[in-house]
Amino acid sequence: MSQTVKISAGYSDKVSQDYNSSQYSLNLELDVVINNSTTEIESASQKLFSLCKKLVLAQRSVNVDTLLNPGATPGVSQKAPAAPQSPSSSTQKPASNKQIRFLLQLLKNAKFSPDETKGILAEFKKESFEALTSHEASQLIDRLNNQGQKKAA
Repeated sequence: MSQTVKISAGYSDKVSQDYNSSQYSLNLELDVVINNSTTEIESASQKLFSLCKKLVLAQRSVNVDTLLNPGATPGVSQKAPAAPQSPSSSTQKPASNKQIRFLLQLLKNAKFSPDETKGILAEFKKESFEALTSHEASQLIDRLNNQGQKKAA
């Protein structure tokens, strides 16, 4: 006697870089007809999960330009490849609010005085944490974390 069973599978992947993250996930359901065999359920589950994983990993490599440009050939960028950039030109993106909040919390926990805080900003030739680039904020976060670990040791 055959039965129909609903199988659900999902896969999720989180990628973190420079204190920012992106999440990719997919959940699928499939109705499977089985003939009183758990191996059929196991096989269908493995295939469904593998499909979810394959699609999520493919989702990570999607070129946003092709999504925004419907006439474009999938997987082919309309722009010529960019020349390699030096770290200074590729890191001009402003620090995120999350980075700034984290920096302020690190400084508070380390009990930095206002003068010490101004000194840190002066090293980067900035008037405020909001003026830091994402790269500068990452460098400062790493430095403050390392200082905190040394104090704790």
